[in-house]
Parts: sequence; C-alpha cells; structure tokens
Amino acid sequence: MKAEIILDWDYQPPELDGMYFVAIQYREGAGMLEFMEFKDGQWSLHNGGEIVAHIDIGKLNNQLRVRWPDKPKASQLFMEGEFREV
Repeated sequence: MKAEIILDWDYQPPELDGMYFVAIQYREGAGMLEFMEFKDGQWSLHNGGEIVAHIDIGKLNNQLRVRWPDKPKASQLFMEGEFREV
C-alpha cells in the first residue's frame, strides 16, 4: 500500500545543526530522498547532486502518523534454540 504525502518542505539552508530529510536532485534529472545531517553550516557527505529542499526530523514526525510495528507472528519467528551451539 502506498500513500502520497505532501510535506511542508523548506527551500532555504537550515539555521540549526541536526538531522533532516532531504530531496536531492542530480544532473541527469533523477532525484532521491534520504536522511542527512547538517552540521557547522554544511551537509554531510553524499553522492553528489544538489539538495533542493529539506524538512527537519521533528517537523517530519509531526506531519506523519506511522503505526508502530506489531510483534511478528509465530510463523515469522525463528524457533528458539534452532541455531544454538551444542
């Protein structure tokens, strides 16, 4: 299941150090979304491209309501001791 989420992106450089969710545009017209740290006025190393927008983690978290994962079903669990050394 996919849901489209429209984020309240910021297009100016961040004022504070921290972790951000960023949109990166590459020359070839491709782009990607990832988490990146902003520290001392610079983005952490990444694989090139231009960071065109960002949203801080707190603001991102406030815009999303993600359900915490349920416990795995019994069929998904390894049998306890299955790989126990003898």
